[in-house]
Amino acid sequence: MYLRNATNRYVPTNITRFPSRTKGILIAGETYYSVIDVLKVLRVSRQTLWNWRKRELIPAGSRLRKRVVFSATDLEAISAYAAKLEPVEFGGRRQLKLHLP
Repeated sequence: MYLRNATNRYVPTNITRFPSRTKGILIAGETYYSVIDVLKVLRVSRQTLWNWRKRELIPAGSRLRKRVVFSATDLEAISAYAAKLEPVEFGGRRQLKLHLP
């Protein structure tokens, strides 16, 4: 599920480079993608995406008729951020352990 690249970082293999089944919305010559399209590409939960936006780790996107949309450059930046993340190993030193009485 994760591959090591040349910089010794884990790169998730489930992230697609470009949206394959997403159509996008063409506005003034630029393509914008809905939140659902971004979630399909990244394969993360909606809550994860909103947490990244709230913490300003990814571009906030734009408003279109009371909905949030992301441009193609925003999508590239979000994909790049998601590719930098490393998985936490279960049972490792960094995992919290539950001690029952």
